[in-house]
Amino acid sequence: MSKIKIGAQLRTVRDYCLTREGLFDALRRIREMGYDGVELEDVHKVAEPERIAEYLRQIGLEVCCTRSRYGRTEFDLDRMIEEAKLYQTPYMGVGTMGCEDIFYSANGVHRYAAFMTELTRTAEKEGIFPTYDLRSEEFVRDGEGKLAYLRAPGTPFPIDTLLAETPQAFHIAPDSWHLVFASMPIPEVLTLLKGRVDIFRFRDIKIQPNDLTFYRALRDPCECGEGVLDFASWLPGLRQADVKWITLGQEFCTKDPFACLEISLRNVRPLLD
Repeated sequence: MSKIKIGAQLRTVRDYCLTREGLFDALRRIREMGYDGVELEDVHKVAEPERIAEYLRQIGLEVCCTRSRYGRTEFDLDRMIEEAKLYQTPYMGVGTMGCEDIFYSANGVHRYAAFMTELTRTAEKEGIFPTYDLRSEEFVRDGEGKLAYLRAPGTPFPIDTLLAETPQAFHIAPDSWHLVFASMPIPEVLTLLKGRVDIFRFRDIKIQPNDLTFYRALRDPCECGEGVLDFASWLPGLRQADVKWITLGQEFCTKDPFACLEISLRNVRPLLD
């Protein structure tokens, strides 16, 4: 079993990546922190992928996966595959289906699965695995339009349909923030996705008192290892599922985002040693 590597979610420092110079500086700082790799998201908009790939090789930073919005897969798939090959990663993010396909369309999930099946066959010929960003919406009970807290017989989740109707080469990247929000046990999800999960995104949650409504608490993002999620307890399941990468990050930061990435790495790296 190969050692799990740690990547940074570039989205954490997205405000610093709006120019080529800013992007390259962010990648350098991430490498100097000690990260093995990085998730690249929408960077083709600020620099030529060929130049980015060359710079990444110079600094010794791997790309664990690319990430793109779903809409891009409909008109720019060939370039997305080419970029994944340039970055020497087999994992090409394809975004997610829209909430309207889950909540308001009886056939939305089936249509999405059919499109992804065709896309996967094209990508697989190039050695690329389309990788789906798993959120909480994929754990909505069919026809109920609300988040599921218990799995009921005969009511499949959208993720069940997606897995049943797509090839094995269509992979899934879960996110701890979304799974906790959907009240889904991490071991159960890893068992469900075994053979298709190479990347697992760690995002942590801290509980803050709500001064306006004292009996409710606010869930706020924080550095990995600084909140309430027990990442260490998930590691056996991650290894059993043969996860290759854990990526660290957060949507919003209350301090310097680079400091947040550094704190997350400092907290999580010892768990893997």
